[in-house]
Amino acid sequence: MNTLRATCVAILTTLVHANAHAAVSLSPAPVTAGSSNQIVFIPLTLAGSGFSIDAFGCRLTYPTSLLNFQSISATASLTQGWFIVSGAETTPGVVEIGGFHTTPVTASGVLVYAVFQVKSNVLGSGAIALSNFVDDVTGATTSNGVFQAAVSPGAAGLLGQYYDGLDFTGTLLQRVDPVVSFNWGAGAPDPSMGVNDYSVRWTGWVQPDFTQTFTFYTQTDDGVRLWVNNQLIINRWTDQASTEWSGTIALTAGTLVPIRMEYYERGGDAVARLSWSSASQAKQVIPGERMLAASCAQGVGDVDGNGIIAPSDVACAFSIYLENQGLAVGCNYQSYACEVTSSDVNCSGAVTPSDALAIEQRRASGLPPSGCFASPAPPAPVPPLSLALTQAVFNESGTPRLRVTISVQDGTGLDAFGARLLFPTAQLAFQRVEAGNVTSEWFDVDARVPVSGQALVGGFDPFAPAWSGPGEVCHVYFNFVGAPGPVAGLSLTGLVDDFAGASVGATVTGASPARPGFRLGANHPNPFNPATRIPYHVGATERVTLAVYDVRGARVRALVEGVRAAGAYEAVWDGRDDGGRVVASGVYFCVMQAGGFRATQRMVLLK
Repeated sequence: MNTLRATCVAILTTLVHANAHAAVSLSPAPVTAGSSNQIVFIPLTLAGSGFSIDAFGCRLTYPTSLLNFQSISATASLTQGWFIVSGAETTPGVVEIGGFHTTPVTASGVLVYAVFQVKSNVLGSGAIALSNFVDDVTGATTSNGVFQAAVSPGAAGLLGQYYDGLDFTGTLLQRVDPVVSFNWGAGAPDPSMGVNDYSVRWTGWVQPDFTQTFTFYTQTDDGVRLWVNNQLIINRWTDQASTEWSGTIALTAGTLVPIRMEYYERGGDAVARLSWSSASQAKQVIPGERMLAASCAQGVGDVDGNGIIAPSDVACAFSIYLENQGLAVGCNYQSYACEVTSSDVNCSGAVTPSDALAIEQRRASGLPPSGCFASPAPPAPVPPLSLALTQAVFNESGTPRLRVTISVQDGTGLDAFGARLLFPTAQLAFQRVEAGNVTSEWFDVDARVPVSGQALVGGFDPFAPAWSGPGEVCHVYFNFVGAPGPVAGLSLTGLVDDFAGASVGATVTGASPARPGFRLGANHPNPFNPATRIPYHVGATERVTLAVYDVRGARVRALVEGVRAAGAYEAVWDGRDDGGRVVASGVYFCVMQAGGFRATQRMVLLK
């Protein structure tokens, strides 16, 4: 047995040392969030090209104030099925990770998952970092991730931020208070704080049962300020004995509105209480079930914070996914700071196309914003989808381009997808995306390049006809930076929604597609402000009209009217009508007609 073990070790050692060290990057997820006692899986993602990895080792550090280490998991990762993949905490906050196998990994994706449990009643953030790379990942580049311990989705009450100093200065303590009804007397809110000279800020959202004018009451010793729906209705920022003040505001039943109460205690007794009443609501301390404990309402679907769900909220939620959890210019509202949190309507910790789909379904039903209203984890198809990548070089009106097609073996049940298409920037530059036959009637299919060499591709539709069997999900077009020709290094990763868990075959070089006929491309940017570009293609000499219509079907602006020869074109709409007047924010439709060809693209103008 000892001889056999020594032989196996020698064979594996030979394999490991024969494998050249890979020029790769290995990093934790940029942002991972979790709430009290939740189990979280932090992916360690491998990226690069031309590598072959059959043994690796690294060190992971994490914030012990927020997380407890559980294990290293290879399930649904590149290393699933390896001989050994494991990790052990050598000192608090430090985990040594490693693994080996005889069959090397040659594709990008999640190498392993680090599994943690979020500690109880903690809020804050901390760095997740990798270092000490050995074996086939020696010299790997990396970037730190951030773990954010957040308020539990849908937690009742308000988020209390306690400062051991006046005017919100000094040491910060955070917790969720089910109600604001305190009489600390001559004591302190927490043993970590002094009995005098402290301040507290409670934030969250409040949801009334009635469409009426509500009276809000504060009873404090000392100063107090109260904002409801971003309106300051009580302002008594002064030393005082326990005193009740009130302010009124009209609210709508079932609609979440932001609420913020600020308080300070100078000396003597300490009291802080928040109540309300209306014609149908007896005066009472506001109960926790009528409040949502978060500085930003989690998953309400109201992306711009105006109290309703509109088409612009749907468009901005989708753009947050395409912008890699960032904000497009037209979706960054200066007076509002909760766009991303509000878009995560399934409260998964990341905005994906399925969030936009759920927001559109709620908007179409005429329902108001509501916290975490979508399914916590939209189920992926069972069995998982089988995807394929095909690349083909073709000539488009004299310009050589590469078309990369994402296909599905069976698209049954597909209504939302997202993926990260990796491409070599030394050879390719992203040009556009088009829907495939599976998604030709979808609400939206789009792509952006928020990170160099990575095109985030996604789409969704809650109302499109069901598809079954094989088909093309979308086509991603690239311009050549160097000489035209098939390229290496194309791969799909970061699969979400219905693509989650899908298998992806090797990229296949296909035959050059036929010369494009008549086609109306997706406008970019979308949403937009102040202008957007609309690509279109003419298959043969024909009279072409390209016009913008509003949601009522009234023509707003004629962009193209005339004969066009075969070729690729682009129109620009600057958000004005035929009279040169700037039109209002909202949804518009670009309609192209050429002979018997007709196509429509949906556009969103944001101001």
